[in-house]
Amino acid sequence: MIKQDQTQNKEELQQRYMQLQLLEQQIKQVQKQLQTITSQLNELAYSVQSLEEFKNVKVGSEIFVPVVTGIFAKAEIKEIENVNINVGSNIAVSKSLADSKKILEDQFQELDNIRVKLSNDLQKMIAQAQLLQQQIMISQKT
Repeated sequence: MIKQDQTQNKEELQQRYMQLQLLEQQIKQVQKQLQTITSQLNELAYSVQSLEEFKNVKVGSEIFVPVVTGIFAKAEIKEIENVNINVGSNIAVSKSLADSKKILEDQFQELDNIRVKLSNDLQKMIAQAQLLQQQIMISQKT
């Protein structure tokens, strides 16, 4: 009877340890997702700020535009009321600055909502992992 209890305790301990390992992997994945989302949020915030500043540019002004990463060309501003916005599949449509800014702000809000949900999920996973660690420690003492 005692040997059977020891075997059962050992199996429960192994099962909890496997659950903890799986949970730790999930925690790492969510942390990576949060880092990616935070980076995307920073880019969107910068884009919104840049559009806001673009309103102050005068028609005929010379600016540098990126050709590829780290390479720029001089260009002249012909219009400031509308900009072309990429809608996917290498298709761009003309939108007003206000509409473009609203699109970016909406994207920011959607992404921030995802970030909040993931953060909450992460906290729950961390609490669950801590509980499992405590259970494992208690099981090892008995």
